[in-house]
Amino acid sequence: SDGSFQFSGVPAGRYELEMRGKTPGRIVEPLVEVGDRGQTRLNLLSAQQFVNLAIRVSTDDSIPRPQRLNVTVTFTPSSGETFRIAASGPVVEVLTASVPIGIQYDVSISGLPAGYKVKSLSEATIPDPSPNSAAGFAGVYKALSNDSLMITLTRSD
Repeated sequence: SDGSFQFSGVPAGRYELEMRGKTPGRIVEPLVEVGDRGQTRLNLLSAQQFVNLAIRVSTDDSIPRPQRLNVTVTFTPSSGETFRIAASGPVVEVLTASVPIGIQYDVSISGLPAGYKVKSLSEATIPDPSPNSAAGFAGVYKALSNDSLMITLTRSD
């Protein structure tokens, strides 16, 4: 009655979950890794519409673009919902993420080397980082349509 269910005896491995039913939708984080000791708890969240984001990382002209750097861009709903969506890879490539549409996200980027900080997120200026912020900056992005998200880096000093 509460929408929960249980599987037992699932062999270890990597699985992709899908949702079928009267109402179309997709699972927010469909990949599941089941270890030898099993997955003990998994919360599935679904949305009817997703936005495909192309994430590009560039620099202003104050620093060269790092060539051998892997970064992770994480989208966390500003509303406090418990899911996170991350895109990881080399900074020289276009990263992609599929996120539920119409939600405002707090965006964080990790993996930046010393001397780099985020200057802007698309066209919005990012405020100075809080000393208590593990992410190093605070950025907000609302996913409305299939789009490119541009993250611009600058010097940290």
